[in-house]
Amino acid sequence: MFGVTVRGGKLGLGVCCGAIFILGLALEQRVGPVGWLFPGLVFVAAAVAARTVSVARDALWRAAQLPLDDPRQPALPVDPAVTLTPTAVALRGLGAVVDDVRRERYTAASEAMPRVDRALLRPEEIRLLEGSRAMISIGLGDTHTAAQLAVAALPTGSEDIDTRLGRAVISDAWKAPELLRAIEADWRARGITPDHEGTLGRLHRLTRLRIDERLLDGVGAAEARALSSEARAVGDEDFAADLEARARESAYR
Repeated sequence: MFGVTVRGGKLGLGVCCGAIFILGLALEQRVGPVGWLFPGLVFVAAAVAARTVSVARDALWRAAQLPLDDPRQPALPVDPAVTLTPTAVALRGLGAVVDDVRRERYTAASEAMPRVDRALLRPEEIRLLEGSRAMISIGLGDTHTAAQLAVAALPTGSEDIDTRLGRAVISDAWKAPELLRAIEADWRARGITPDHEGTLGRLHRLTRLRIDERLLDGVGAAEARALSSEARAVGDEDFAADLEARARESAYR
């Protein structure tokens, strides 16, 4: 359990295993080889519990990353009749939330939030949780709150969620160049660079063009077409049209 939960780590795992081994040695001195039975049972029980956490974590990321029509994508249910560790319950609950927001079932996602104990999640899982909160705000029509929540959440590790939230963040700051510069710097610090694959990378490149339109002269036809779609997605039809025109001009040349 120390090896797979957020409150553990390699040091905790080593100390725990060492303590079990020392307990076995001490009991062996008192009662003989049968003294290893109790430490063995403790180890097996911990291994079974750790397995439930690992299964729940794997299922969470399948729910976040696989296509919605993939039969492996749906989250594992949180069954009260099944004895689960608190971390496994939190991970399964988060998996249900992520599954619901990706399928735009925002009411169900909001109702599933209380099952998720934030203190039991790893940093990347907390970003996924915060990203889900932002998605719920989008579902409720509060895009400004969604953008504020999304700033701390991105990247979440889910392309679907990152796409919606990235566009919400840039759209909310589109008419404020200083805010766009702050977002660009924050994204770089988080590893979201212009070379980043997927929507976040395109949004980063679009943000650079918005901040300094002189960079438009160096944009090729294929890139201009891709960025025009993102400009339209953040609500700037004029900028999208300008990019499309540049794409046609580059193609003719």
